[in-house]
Amino acid sequence: MRRILGRIDQKARGRLGQYAAQCGLATVACLAIMLSLDLMIRHVVIMASLGATTFIVFAMPQGRTAQARSLAVGYLLGGAMGCLLSLLVGPLTSLVGCREDIPRVVLGALAVGLSTFGMVLLDAEHPPAAGFALGLVLRSWAWIDLGFVSLSVLLLILTRLALRRRLVDLL
Repeated sequence: MRRILGRIDQKARGRLGQYAAQCGLATVACLAIMLSLDLMIRHVVIMASLGATTFIVFAMPQGRTAQARSLAVGYLLGGAMGCLLSLLVGPLTSLVGCREDIPRVVLGALAVGLSTFGMVLLDAEHPPAAGFALGLVLRSWAWIDLGFVSLSVLLLILTRLALRRRLVDLL
C-alpha cells in the first residue's frame, strides 16, 4: 500500500478533491461530445482529437496549448488543411493509378505537417488539432463534422474561461 501511495503525484496530495472534480468535468465533457456524435465509426479520429483537447483543457488549463487562441487557431488550421488536402485524394488516386488508401495516407501526413507548421508559425500550438486534420483526410468528411467540431471546441473554450479561476494545472 505504501508503494502505491508513494507513486501519487506530489502536487495531487492534499488536493485530491480538485483533481477528481476537474477529471469529472473532463469525463462529462467527453461523454457529451461522444453522445452527440452517436459514436459513429467514421468519427473515431475526430473524437480522439476532441478527447485529447478535453484532457488538455481540464488537466493543464493554464498551459499555452489550452489557451482559447491555441484551440481556435489550431482547429481552424487543422480543419482547413484536412479539408483542402482531402479534396486531392481523388485526383491524386487517378493521377498515380493506385488504390485510394495510399494517397489518403500521404495527404494525411501532409495535413499533419502543414497544420503543425501553421500552428508553430502563428504561435498557436494545439497538438490535437493536427490529429483533426489527419482525421478529415483519412475519412470522407461532411460539413456537419466541421460544424460539430467547431461547436465542441467553442464550448470547451467557454467552459475553460468560465472556470478559469477554479481550474488548476494537474500536471
